[in-house]
Amino acid sequence: MKPLVLLTHPRNRLATYFGDDALARLQRMAQVRLNAGDEDLAGTALVAAARDCAVVIAYRQTPVDADVCAGLDDVRAIVRCAVDIRTID
Repeated sequence: MKPLVLLTHPRNRLATYFGDDALARLQRMAQVRLNAGDEDLAGTALVAAARDCAVVIAYRQTPVDADVCAGLDDVRAIVRCAVDIRTID
């Protein structure tokens, strides 16, 4: 069974910041859950979206603070699509 991966990128920014080719490649190796909205996921909305996911691929502005981490029971890895870690506790 393929792992479930959450992409937190807002729907209106997904093509620009992740891309169709990258999404297609990811979908070959994982079940992918997309952020259905045009807003950044945060707090309880992020925790709810990540339910049952093994991996969260966080958009560059997605805040993953200690409270969010505490609620991500099934998540084994959080990957941020940027070159710094300022939004991850």
